[in-house]
Amino acid sequence: MRGDLPMTALAGQVISAGMTITAYVFNNDTLLSEFSLLLSGVLTKE
Repeated sequence: MRGDLPMTALAGQVISAGMTITAYVFNNDTLLSEFSLLLSGVLTKE
């Protein structure tokens, strides 16, 4: 089982330093499944 949720410019947002990120993962299959979560982005300094 694999699903992708792209976080693009239209679906993403700027995250400030120290901001908490919460991700909810729902397994709507009948089998126990393992999952992983990958966050990627661009680090900028002002």
